[in-house]
Amino acid sequence: MSNASPVTQAPTFFDFSAFYDVDVEPYKKIPLTKVMRQLPRFGYSKNFADLFVSRDDAIDYIQGLIVASIILVSFFLLVGVILLVFKCLGAKRVGFLSGSAFVRPSLGNIKRPAVCRTIFLLSCITFVTFSVLFKAEGVAKLNETAGTTYDSLINAANYTATAYDVLVDLAVIGANSSSIATNMSSLLEDAAGNECIDMDDFIDENGNNYYEIVQEQLGALGDFLPQDYGGLVEASDFMNDRLDTLSSYTFETQIQLGKLYFLIFTIAYVVTPSILLAGVLLAWFKMDAPNLRYMLSWLVLPCFCFQVFLVSILSAILIVSEANADFCSGGQEQTPGQTILQILQNIGVDAESLKFQLIAFYIGECDITGTNPYTPLQEYLKQLREVIQNLQSFDFALRNVAGIPQSIAADFFTSKVDEDQIRNLVRGLISDGYDCGEINSRLSDITEDLTSTVYSLVNSTLHVFDLLKCGTIVPLYTLPAHDAACTQSVSSLSWIFFSFVLIATTGLIMIMLRSSWQLDINEKGDVDSDDAEESEIEYSPDSMNSWEKELSNGTMFDEEGEMSDDEFSC
Repeated sequence: MSNASPVTQAPTFFDFSAFYDVDVEPYKKIPLTKVMRQLPRFGYSKNFADLFVSRDDAIDYIQGLIVASIILVSFFLLVGVILLVFKCLGAKRVGFLSGSAFVRPSLGNIKRPAVCRTIFLLSCITFVTFSVLFKAEGVAKLNETAGTTYDSLINAANYTATAYDVLVDLAVIGANSSSIATNMSSLLEDAAGNECIDMDDFIDENGNNYYEIVQEQLGALGDFLPQDYGGLVEASDFMNDRLDTLSSYTFETQIQLGKLYFLIFTIAYVVTPSILLAGVLLAWFKMDAPNLRYMLSWLVLPCFCFQVFLVSILSAILIVSEANADFCSGGQEQTPGQTILQILQNIGVDAESLKFQLIAFYIGECDITGTNPYTPLQEYLKQLREVIQNLQSFDFALRNVAGIPQSIAADFFTSKVDEDQIRNLVRGLISDGYDCGEINSRLSDITEDLTSTVYSLVNSTLHVFDLLKCGTIVPLYTLPAHDAACTQSVSSLSWIFFSFVLIATTGLIMIMLRSSWQLDINEKGDVDSDDAEESEIEYSPDSMNSWEKELSNGTMFDEEGEMSDDEFSC
């Protein structure tokens, strides 16, 4: 019996505990998501994943979104129609609501014009403020969100694409290893059949027969690929394809959000009401500017009405805001991850398939209490490690059988003697008349080749683990899903929606109070100007002197002491 034993230990393999380490914040639903979810759907579905079930389910879900938006848009349009009716009814029936100038009565509510202009002023400030916030807090932040999402998706796609390439290379290395193992098994049978090797020479002091162990392990490895290798390749390809699609869509969205027309939109919604406000301030201070009033009534006001009509229609973006909130509130856990898993099942991905389990594994932040899709790959690595150790022990014993000094064989494993020296020594022993030397030499070479290819399999598998470790992939999911889609996006879309609602509301108020830029008139229809009234009575020293003369002469009074009517006749 030979003292066959492994000269060196296989290298330290991947630390699987480090593979599962991940440090991310758990998902927390923001209040705006809850607000959007609580908006009435009138009995229709709130499950975002229903969009991917069937046509009927998708229609049912969309109807729930559309109904609320139709009610909101219809309200704004109804108010617009009412204002148009007021215009047709005229000033005699509805007063300033028809757009005519304010009438200052001699008695009664003379504060109405000031109150209406104050409301107009506040509405205009609100209109302009939320027009700016629409761009700053809505579109700009949404653009940043799209950029962040795109970067994360691209990185994730690159990782999965590299993993796919490594897995494909694994098949090539596995095929090579399988071919070498087949040749090795054939040579072992020839050597044993010709009595070139003695089985006892491969048994160590612990009773381990490395000949039988190696044969058994090579047979167990088969094609030298991990269990469900096809599923791994399919899963990585599936994930890479979906990530590429999402990243392309996100990139296009980012381009659209960064275009100039959003800035032009904002500028237009700031300039137009500002011009109207200038006219109101002039009228408030009774400064007559007829050309400006004409421009406001026949040029600026129609443009402003169109802007208010447009933003009233755009308030239907409520559909997108609600859908975003629904996406972030899927399943019993009310998380975006549950929505994604439901969508996968709805589009036909089998929940028992490896690609579904892989996605669920990362969405669940690598929770190994459930199904762990990497268990077969871990077992595969352990199996490769054992093969390497046993191949080293087998090769060590084989060299002893071939007559190679044990010290030289040991030096080989410590890299003190190179392969060429070993081969020359073996050939020398053969030429000196050693029987079966050629077979044993070929076995030794094949064993070295097989060990080398198994090391390559190990390195490729470790590369896959390193690429797809939880600390790398999970943040690439939580950043676009939790932070971008369900925090920043919900906030940005809410800003856009509420900005549109307030712009439309204050815009309709400004249209209703368009009389504010008209000069006030009196009950006779004349311009009611304090300056004009004061100008009717002019101070003149000559006139005062004439009054004094009449008073002194008594000509202002008649014989009975009453004031003469002639002094106040028209």
